[in-house]
Amino acid sequence: MLKFLRKNHQLFILFIIFYCLISVISVYIITYYRPVLKLQFGLPILSDLFGNILSSNGVKLFSLVFTIISLLFIGFYIVRISVNYIIIQYRTQFPAIFYISICSFVFFQELFSPAIIGAIFLLITVNRLISSIDDQDYSFKYIDAGILVAIGSFFYFNLIFFFPFLLISQVILRKFNVREFLFIIVGIMISFLYLFSMFFLFNQSIPEIIRRIYNQIVLKNEIILSPIFLYGLTAYLVFLIFASFFAIRKYTSAKIQSRKLYQLLLYLFLNALAVFIFIPSAGSELFYIIAIPSSVLFSIYFSECRGNLINDFIFILLLLTPIGILFINNWFHYWLIL
Repeated sequence: MLKFLRKNHQLFILFIIFYCLISVISVYIITYYRPVLKLQFGLPILSDLFGNILSSNGVKLFSLVFTIISLLFIGFYIVRISVNYIIIQYRTQFPAIFYISICSFVFFQELFSPAIIGAIFLLITVNRLISSIDDQDYSFKYIDAGILVAIGSFFYFNLIFFFPFLLISQVILRKFNVREFLFIIVGIMISFLYLFSMFFLFNQSIPEIIRRIYNQIVLKNEIILSPIFLYGLTAYLVFLIFASFFAIRKYTSAKIQSRKLYQLLLYLFLNALAVFIFIPSAGSELFYIIAIPSSVLFSIYFSECRGNLINDFIFILLLLTPIGILFINNWFHYWLIL
């Protein structure tokens, strides 16, 4: 199966789209009768706005369509970055399908999360940061990075805690430059200055909005941890460790630029893990961000491993595990209600 997918890129793309539709629509169907209150975003004013515009059924339909489009966009965007900057040696569509597969763990708790919007902004930021490698003198792209992360935090506020990743990326990708550190800070400050100016013009209470944002951050996000979810996640983590060792072996013989990009993805993963551990409001929605570097690691292995029955079986198992635990959990939930 792996050999077939490597050689037939067009069919692989169709397979990825079909896989995405199956995983999202199946969750939509089996969770259709669950109550949905309103869309929740990083800024309370956005939650109030969209919550008033969309009815309960409108929220569900919006969640379905937006999630499908976003997953495909991010997945193929990772493919584009991997190809353009030779993060993965061979041209492959594996990052897209693994991104969708890993993100399916989020559906265990909710179909839509504003974190997917944050992931879009963060991925565009990563692309912008990588493109700064060849800039001479100092790069104004770090202002863009600060602005993008700040705007993404308007939708998913925990994205602002990826500020350390922006600083570390400057050290990894370029020679240390204090000006570029300041560019990041300036970009973030400009975005919030414009935002608070709009609040002031529309007579919004800025202290009240800040208080509500703080309450959202410190509010503990309860994560559903059923045994079957933990079993599936453990299987993914075990193979992620194996794929990481495989990537490290490739890392030692890679070009300097590829090494820098491997380090960049590693620190993105570590920053996301730190947010998950130390920020109370962070929950399973962080898989939308953790899946970005993880999907690349899986792809490095499956784009270069032998196309034998064992690897084919592992590949199929990784794709079916998230969907399988979703079906089992939701059908058990359904029968318990009855």
